[in-house]
Amino acid sequence: STLSSSSAASDVYKRQISTSADAVALTFDSSENATFAGSLTIPSNIIHAGDTDTSIGFGTDEFSITTGGTQRLKVRSDGGIAIGADNAGYSGQILSIKSGTDDYVLYGESSDAGCHISLRDSDSNTNVTFGAIGNDHTFTNDGTVKWTMQASIT
Repeated sequence: STLSSSSAASDVYKRQISTSADAVALTFDSSENATFAGSLTIPSNIIHAGDTDTSIGFGTDEFSITTGGTQRLKVRSDGGIAIGADNAGYSGQILSIKSGTDDYVLYGESSDAGCHISLRDSDSNTNVTFGAIGNDHTFTNDGTVKWTMQASIT
């Protein structure tokens, strides 16, 4: 491999690391931004220089995001996603959410008239939905309201 420096007509200074005379593997521009010609391989973690307890980590067929020294998100090899402090999730789960000391495990807000969570089994042809329309809570089955709990009765 070779290291070379050049100054283009546009007066941009570049440093390049080449694997051969024709293949530039890595280029740094005048702002020290790096451009890789191929894949970047790292042993296990990408760690922020000014905040060493924040990282993106790579395990065998999985990756995780850590902030404040605590793993907050993990994408597992089975495709499952675990969110929350030290939440490993369980095999076969698509999404596992673990709350800390807060009562809100999952929070959703919509900017239109309603906010809903819909569930459906693969053997089913209907959606069961829990949601909020204004201040009222509703249970629906394929869009038909089956039950409403009104926030206030007038």
